[in-house]
Amino acid sequence: RRAVLRTMGRALTEEAPWPAPEPMLPQRLRHPPYSARDEQRLRSLRLPTRQQQRRLDAVLALGLGAGLWAREYLTAAPSDLRTINGLTHLQVQGTRARKVVVRDRDAQTLHRLAAEHPLENFAGFRASEWDRSRTWNAIRAIDTPTDLKLETERLRSTWLVHHLDRGVHLTVLARHAGLKTTRAFTLLMPFLTEPPEAMTNRHLADLE
Repeated sequence: RRAVLRTMGRALTEEAPWPAPEPMLPQRLRHPPYSARDEQRLRSLRLPTRQQQRRLDAVLALGLGAGLWAREYLTAAPSDLRTINGLTHLQVQGTRARKVVVRDRDAQTLHRLAAEHPLENFAGFRASEWDRSRTWNAIRAIDTPTDLKLETERLRSTWLVHHLDRGVHLTVLARHAGLKTTRAFTLLMPFLTEPPEAMTNRHLADLE
């Protein structure tokens, strides 16, 4: 908010001696992807109540399987699922409306939740419109180990890295992720697994 006010002040004020803009800080990724070990730990968690387990299963399937943004967890519902040529598509609603192909293991979870709760959103989220932290308030009730905090941004980063490592074309991945720039991909580069040099050399030489 301070940054917005300073920008407006410099643009609108003719006489006040506004200081020069501060230098831009280097960009860094605030929400790195989960390691393979931590992803498996999350998927293996068994929580004490059926409601918590349902909510955890839904959040992991939507985050690790479809890379949703935080607010999109509140609306994703069984009516958004489509099966086309054996693949599960999720029609995401909201300002970044798009169709996402869901990773198969997570698609199975979503189909199970849809069969069990056909008239509710996947996670059973209920939140007031006035609550500006609806997703955070809903997810914080999921009891995970203290060293394994559940964060939607990290789930999304993990989903992006998974597909980047598999060689999904950036244009396609940006469309499925609801991205308009490549900045997220740039920040994730340190976490990518580089393929064997012999393989990449053959690709670069147009031999494969």
